[in-house]
Amino acid sequence: MLFNLNADKAPWPKTPLIIQFEITSSCNLNCIYCYAKPFTNKIMRFEDFKYLADKTYNEAKPFEFGILGGEPFLHPQILDIIEYSLGKFPSVGISTNGTLIWKLSKDDLIRLKYAVESGLDLQISLDSHISSIHDAVRGSFNLTLKSLYVLEKYNIPFTIGIVVTSVNAPTLIETVEWLITNFKNIEKIHFENVMPSVIMDRDLYYKLRLKDPIKFWRSITPKLAELSRKYNVYIDLPFTNNANLHYVMQNINYGLCLAGITRAIVKVDGTIVPCELVHTLKLGNLYKEDWHTIWERARKIMLTINEKIVKGLQLKGYGLCRLMNLEKIITPNDIETF
Repeated sequence: MLFNLNADKAPWPKTPLIIQFEITSSCNLNCIYCYAKPFTNKIMRFEDFKYLADKTYNEAKPFEFGILGGEPFLHPQILDIIEYSLGKFPSVGISTNGTLIWKLSKDDLIRLKYAVESGLDLQISLDSHISSIHDAVRGSFNLTLKSLYVLEKYNIPFTIGIVVTSVNAPTLIETVEWLITNFKNIEKIHFENVMPSVIMDRDLYYKLRLKDPIKFWRSITPKLAELSRKYNVYIDLPFTNNANLHYVMQNINYGLCLAGITRAIVKVDGTIVPCELVHTLKLGNLYKEDWHTIWERARKIMLTINEKIVKGLQLKGYGLCRLMNLEKIITPNDIETF
């Protein structure tokens, strides 16, 4: 069973375990599978960030804190934001396309190095070692590569994030081997299967997705394990995902996606949504309410959504993702009643 509908007994967290801040809605790339479009060129002022981060720490104390965009390195005070986050939260990560790091001054690179040594998980997105494949979905391969060499020069550890699609899957093993033999500072390689979003063309999604992801990952996992042992690099498969998976295995049977249950995104304007892939389901605004009030509302909304699914609602288009099928499950009027 995918969903536990007993609202009284479900061990729902009073606040999210994983909270990510969108510090800018601007980006310098145009990835074909991007969930953050349309870009609005807004930024969260540093003073506002500190206010919301303090509020989040005091009220929610999440296990994991993430810094997102857009492209976060477009923020003029990105290093201040990173350093402030590290002073607040036990686990801090940032996801970047890596095209701007090479532009940082020597002093800023030293600050970035110290941040990583202090616990920052710096994730750089690179979908292939073959420029034509990477550029077919992301673009600016040469700029990202330039930044990787700068990180090597300054001995800054980093994670590589790879979105797996039908485009790069055939050469994925070669990409991993090329990366870990050319960049000694790679500590982890993190894979994600391409995900749908409310703004992605459905035909494009069906073209990009793996036709049989379980068969694909089974076929390459032995080789990935061999490379991981040989080069002492941690490889994070799509189904070995941190606190979300741990929580669902230990506590509740909601399925692997726990958006709106253990995860939340804080948008530039303070609006809270359950998932970076869905912008329409607004759970509240952190400028106006506290985390406990917002997450109690989230509990009621998610239980209502799940109940409607289990009672026989047929989901089409994006499979079982309850949020991708939001318009068939719950109306704006429903949301306003919570």
